[in-house]
Amino acid sequence: MGRLHARIRWIICFALFATLCFSSIAATPALSPAPQWPFAAQPQSVVFFPWLPNGQRIGTLGPWHSVAILQNIEEYPITIDLWQPGDYTHPIKTLTLPSHGIETIAPEALFTSTDEGAHALVATARPALPSTSNPPSDTICNKTFATRTFVVHKGGQNTADTIKLDPSITPKVIIIRYGAYESFAGIGQLSNDHEWRALRTTTGLSIDWRATRDSTEPDPISTNANYDVILPVIDQQCSTITARIAGAVKLVEPLPAPEAITSQGHAIVSGYTALGLTELLHAAQLPEESKFADLLASTEPTRWAFPIVQSNNGWESVIHLTNLATAGSCKATIDLLPSAEMAMSHQPLRVQAAVTAGATRSLHLVDLLENNGVSAQNWVGQAWITAPCPVVASVDRIKPSTLMALTNVPVARAADSPRVVTAPLIFQSYNGWNSGINISNLSDSEENLVTLSFYDTQGTLLGKVERTLPPSGMTFVYRPSFDGAGIEGLSQATVVGTEPIAVAVDAVKYQGNKLDGQGQALSYLAPSGAAEGEFLTLPLVQKGDGSQRADTSGINLFNTSATTPAEVVVRFFDHMGHEVPSSTQSLTLAPHSGQTLYTPRLSALTPGFHGSAVVAVRTGGPVSAISNNVNYAVAVDGSTTFSLVTTPPGLPMPQPTGEYAITLTASADISQINVPIQLTAKTTGSVIPITLFSLSDHSILWFNVSNEAGQVAYSHVHTDPQRTDQVLACIDLDLSLSCDQGEPRAAVTLQWVNYQLAFPADGSNPPYGDSETVQLTVLVTDIGMQSHSVAGARVLFSILEEGNDNPAPAVIGSATPLTDANGKASVTILRNGSEAGTTTIVRACVDVNRNGQCDSTSETAGEPHDDWIITWSS
Repeated sequence: MGRLHARIRWIICFALFATLCFSSIAATPALSPAPQWPFAAQPQSVVFFPWLPNGQRIGTLGPWHSVAILQNIEEYPITIDLWQPGDYTHPIKTLTLPSHGIETIAPEALFTSTDEGAHALVATARPALPSTSNPPSDTICNKTFATRTFVVHKGGQNTADTIKLDPSITPKVIIIRYGAYESFAGIGQLSNDHEWRALRTTTGLSIDWRATRDSTEPDPISTNANYDVILPVIDQQCSTITARIAGAVKLVEPLPAPEAITSQGHAIVSGYTALGLTELLHAAQLPEESKFADLLASTEPTRWAFPIVQSNNGWESVIHLTNLATAGSCKATIDLLPSAEMAMSHQPLRVQAAVTAGATRSLHLVDLLENNGVSAQNWVGQAWITAPCPVVASVDRIKPSTLMALTNVPVARAADSPRVVTAPLIFQSYNGWNSGINISNLSDSEENLVTLSFYDTQGTLLGKVERTLPPSGMTFVYRPSFDGAGIEGLSQATVVGTEPIAVAVDAVKYQGNKLDGQGQALSYLAPSGAAEGEFLTLPLVQKGDGSQRADTSGINLFNTSATTPAEVVVRFFDHMGHEVPSSTQSLTLAPHSGQTLYTPRLSALTPGFHGSAVVAVRTGGPVSAISNNVNYAVAVDGSTTFSLVTTPPGLPMPQPTGEYAITLTASADISQINVPIQLTAKTTGSVIPITLFSLSDHSILWFNVSNEAGQVAYSHVHTDPQRTDQVLACIDLDLSLSCDQGEPRAAVTLQWVNYQLAFPADGSNPPYGDSETVQLTVLVTDIGMQSHSVAGARVLFSILEEGNDNPAPAVIGSATPLTDANGKASVTILRNGSEAGTTTIVRACVDVNRNGQCDSTSETAGEPHDDWIITWSS
């Protein structure tokens, strides 16, 4: 019956001749067909930058510039294509990021100087695989090998045994094992020892023992014995390889910052975390495993919500919409929903805006309100975007009077949107900082009871605030509204609703003086957090000169669990993807506790550090995190915040078939005829079919599957002297019993000789020992095609115990181990008290393969040797 060996199987093929070794098979990874890229991109492999200004003004502020940062989350290189929305035929730029590398991209480097205004970008990633696939694919198919073993009952002599096979098994080579007997054959071919032939039948296989030998000779396997038939088979397994990326944007005014580095020449800094395809699929209510093509083909509307837009207290809001579709125009609906505090005096307003495919349109809140007869003075609320096409969006809130800016991307508005979000950082009168929490009810039909629970950094509950929001309602909680919560500095918060919610947390620093950062503003969307086994990713980590007067990052971590500690590991990588030595932070966060990693306090990060971070949640959680990026050297507002994006575990990169490697080693590179050389082929993995070929006479030497150490051994011997033999080993990927072009291979060159050694009986070697020492000489000759003495041969001398009658045998004094130019080597024998009349037998042999011993394989085969008998006299 069959039994499956689950180990990965390989093939090694020792090749015979050039014509056998260069037939047509390539060992490169097989890539499955895919739709035209980037439509096949996976959800974690696409990010969107809804608005990348390139010299554009917002009201009276500007010009605004931007820089996008892309992060490779994988442990291997990836290729990223940048696309202009709506045009996915040719990427604007293609770049390769090393493992954990980042890339900063400024619009001015992508678009010509004649392009004006803002631009949006779509970034799609794929593994940087060695592929000729067109279009590229993120699926790799590997050939792996398995063996299926069948125990067969041997019939009578010179008969045939049958094996029934499942139709799915189509072997190409079989191996027979019975005790020490082992042989192989291709299907339909005679076995290597000419004992049997394997033939296909309608139900399986037939092992025909009536081969070409004399039928009177017995089979090598006895009648009624059980023997193993081993079938190496090829399994092709295809895997989708992840190419996970994250993105962030820094917005700066009035000068560009191409490397995301700001200075006193800048007046305002803002920024946002890029939207991922996962979020866009959620907004369009598509399955989470959908791809970019599914989004573009969907007829489902895209639904977004901005928790806050405002035109009060000197703030202005500008919404940016980008249509990702490839053709046509899309009419987006914007519902402006006033806050609960304004509900008595303002009604919801619905407006529409057409956005051409691939275009970005900026909509000023003041214009949307006043052009429709609504006063924009002191208006604050939320904005819902509904579009019959795939759109991405962002909103800038600016305050020209104080030169402050805040930027948010929207939240997917769906029935299964989160009911629990978290705020990893809340300020109350902390070095002049204070926070406001903007909460929107994403249900248009149900009231939403929202509870905010505030915790100190140790996880102690400080207090709670409750708000009841009407359908589509919005409110804000701002100091002194939560004075009673007892925050008094830094805290974290959970925000829990009875219906789906969206929350934006703002922080401003109106107090203090310019030297300590007065005039800063930042905002982030409250995240849900990463569960055990998931990751949080941060594309931009900076450390300036050690002070706050340079771009400086802080990472705020929050264990949102009420009961379970969380273990997290934070790894830092430079921009080239090299992990920073001694920078890893392993932290245990108590329930509801928080911790801040502040780059000036991380000595492993050098001044001027510019890189990324990945936070792994090992146990517990969920854990949420945000990162403040602050530079007090900026003229006014030098702050922004990035929400760390939750990323699921990736898939390990499979070993492409074309990267398999093989080595071939020999126990010696020269040997006496009839004395075998041990060959060992080795590769990674086990159960790999291996074929050996001799390039000298075109013969297949051996075929087998490797053991658990990935090895196949073969004892190679020749009888012809004066012969140089090349042996080739290859991984026989197609089980063709040949080394085909592209299959990994290795080779060795072996030499066979026919040496002879003798103690010449020319008087130079005395038969009697009449002194304390006896000098003996041997001669080594090559009796191959042209007989001649051999210089440089290694000779071993020994005293034989067998046949000696000397109770105190003689010993070897000194010897010349290598023959001289005349093929001679000598040895001095010390009498060592041997009594008169006793004999000493001295043996000399040529250690042809230089393994330190005299090899003998039979009575007539072995390394050349000779004996000399010394009879000791008085």
